[in-house]
Amino acid sequence: MYTKALRTVYLRNYDCVKSTLAKFLRFQYPHEYEQPKIKTSFPGPEHQKALDNIQSYNPDGLYKYQRFVDLKKSKGNYFVDVDGNVILDLYQGYAKQPLGYNHDIFVNARHTDVYDRFVANRIDASALPSDDYADLLRQNLMPVAPSGMTQVHLNDGTSTQANESALTVAILKYSQEHKIQDVSHLTVMGFENGYHGNSIANISCSDPAINLQQVSIFEWPIAPFPKIQFPMAEFEHQNRAEEDRCLDQARKIIKLRRDTKRDVAAIIIEPISSYQNTMATPYFYRQLRKIAKEFHIPFIVDETRTGVGITGKMWGHEHWNLNDPADIVTFGGKAGISGFYTTLDYQIQVGDSTFNNDQSVDMVDLINFGLTWRYIQKKNLLSYVQDTSTFLKIELARVERERGIISNVKGYGTFLGFDVHNPTTALLMQKWFFRSGIQLLKCGPLSFGIRPSLLLGPKQAAHLRDNLMNYSPNFDKI
Repeated sequence: MYTKALRTVYLRNYDCVKSTLAKFLRFQYPHEYEQPKIKTSFPGPEHQKALDNIQSYNPDGLYKYQRFVDLKKSKGNYFVDVDGNVILDLYQGYAKQPLGYNHDIFVNARHTDVYDRFVANRIDASALPSDDYADLLRQNLMPVAPSGMTQVHLNDGTSTQANESALTVAILKYSQEHKIQDVSHLTVMGFENGYHGNSIANISCSDPAINLQQVSIFEWPIAPFPKIQFPMAEFEHQNRAEEDRCLDQARKIIKLRRDTKRDVAAIIIEPISSYQNTMATPYFYRQLRKIAKEFHIPFIVDETRTGVGITGKMWGHEHWNLNDPADIVTFGGKAGISGFYTTLDYQIQVGDSTFNNDQSVDMVDLINFGLTWRYIQKKNLLSYVQDTSTFLKIELARVERERGIISNVKGYGTFLGFDVHNPTTALLMQKWFFRSGIQLLKCGPLSFGIRPSLLLGPKQAAHLRDNLMNYSPNFDKI
């Protein structure tokens, strides 16, 4: 008890010193590694030991190609693998860590009373809520709710469950509003390049290309997504024509489905697609919102990957400047906790009671989300992300211009992507990044997705630029 009290005093003093320094420094993040550092080739001896150990229990072939991480030594934008290699992580735990590895706010929070209470009692708050559950929801979730959203529903922490639950609520809402008794014939309209999760329902409204295992899915429509030409400013008229074409197709699908009694009961779309990193102009999304409103179809924005600041705004769809807010906004990934926001209209009545979609709510994840967005506001990280975004776009455009090995740099904030010319180049480039100490993953046959923490600055981002400038397709022979 005495040791804990001393630690608490030390941490408070440490935080006080950092807060004072922060008044004079625009942004600071201590104790982070300076650059990637490769000590051993991959796989190293410690990796091989870890691989042998895990394959005794889980013979998944993917482990051969993944680094085993020493989480104690990892910090900020960098993780350290079991062989001591320091890796710049531009995918941050598959886009799930907004503040990087071992951030002080989470380390320090472990010794607070509220953390102690919920770590010691890992209850499912949806089944056994604490006496202050409503206060914790109001304090940690509602201050950053998207425009027009007054209700929140929580799930088990996975993006898949957040989207599936949102689809359920949307379909029930549509059936009640249109007085449809049999919901089995209702459908959800997704878009090409969309990826909303790994459940049957989510795969059914995602791009068919992500269904690698050929799982049997629902016969739901997938509308065409605009094939935008970049840079957008140079192809404004061509892009507008392409977006109008896709909007017309979406409208035709809705009408055809309604005529055949297989109504589109929900529309779901991402601000930037997870698969192939595609996006349209704000015009497209605003017009799509109008179509959903015209046909009284719930409009769902999937923010499970684009939410929590990575696009330079708290929610990616804020870039659209919607005149009429979405009906449902899902969240997960960087939020730590998952679920969806809605308007008050989406309290679904089933019989004499309100339909409750909350399940497996982890209170520690809820508290972590509150800590995250408060730190984002305190350090003005959204502005920091936009500065890093500007640097990345300029430098990636320079790589495209001088080396010609990438194209179509696109995205908002640091949720960026670029394409390469063919699948062979994509595989070679991924190996090059891997060997150079950069964790950057493909998000399509020809596409790479950048999904860093919000702490990524120009200094760290410059390592990506330098590695691209130095890339050689013959590096294996050097």
